Amino acid sequence: MTEEQKQVLKWYYSGKNYNEGVGLFTMFTRNKLMARIFPGREDRYKEKLEYELCKSVKLDWRNMPELPEADSGDQNPEDTGEGGKTTDTGDDPESTGKTGETTSTGDGTEAGTGSQNPEGSSEGGNADPEADDKNNTESAINKIADASVKSAEHITEFTGKIANAVSGESEAGSQPSKTYPPEIEKVLKEHSRLLGVRSDYHKQMSKVPEDNTPESVAKRKELSDMISNCSMQIEKLYAAKEAYFTTGTMPDMQVLFPLPESKKEVKLPDDPEALAKMKKNLQNSVYKSQNQLEYQSDSKKDAPDPMPEGAQRIKLVKRIQANQKTIEKINLKLAQRAD
Repeated sequence: MTEEQKQVLKWYYSGKNYNEGVGLFTMFTRNKLMARIFPGREDRYKEKLEYELCKSVKLDWRNMPELPEADSGDQNPEDTGEGGKTTDTGDDPESTGKTGETTSTGDGTEAGTGSQNPEGSSEGGNADPEADDKNNTESAINKIADASVKSAEHITEFTGKIANAVSGESEAGSQPSKTYPPEIEKVLKEHSRLLGVRSDYHKQMSKVPEDNTPESVAKRKELSDMISNCSMQIEKLYAAKEAYFTTGTMPDMQVLFPLPESKKEVKLPDDPEALAKMKKNLQNSVYKSQNQLEYQSDSKKDAPDPMPEGAQRIKLVKRIQANQKTIEKINLKLAQRAD
């Protein structure tokens, strides 16, 4: 097991602190771009961080191994010394050797090693071996525990600094140390938003019945098309921000954010017949869009089945409003020509 895997296991079994996890992921991952999305977004990315962090050190987050005993604090006190010797705790009369030298007893006094037992008495040679072993074991365990606490404190402080550095925050405050141009800010926000929208579509897809009724087939196709459209836009935004971070190239905002149809100026024909045909097409579009909102179908059904709140519903509402405004303009122009 690698040292990186051990650190992730310690993090996993010690409560999975989000900021510490961000710091570890920043150290271990090769995808530095992904590391930028985690700081300050615990509510949204807590589970994703766990998955990506484990993946970065080749651990299966669904089947995590046990933390090795040597790293969980259950060390054998006999292994803390060198050459088979136990750690000198100041309580073991045999730890200094039987050479007649003096050593500290742990309470600030000196005593001969051959004439005193751990209690400080002068009965040298009558010490209880079992009591000595118990004292040595407890002292070694206490030292190991203290070292573990200090190590954990250092890791927490270190990973916290890394998390702050990644999120653009300084130790003196929470103000970002670097700001991006407005165009890049818009690209980053839209990329993050679309990832959430696509995730919602996937959740809706999972709730569609697995049968092949016309309604289920139509719903799956509709969601599949929306997921595909989202994915294409996400890829464009990702390529744009990668180009900026690697070469400093600014994105073409007109390509990434084309003017919505509702804001485009609609040119009305002068011919009355063409106007009437255009009006009829718009009315049909409004009718189908309203049915989609109420029944999730182009035609009416026996019982309402309203479209849930989301990006698709908002898009349909805007389309209806835009078409109705155009119909009003057509009516006005037809009235003026009649006069």
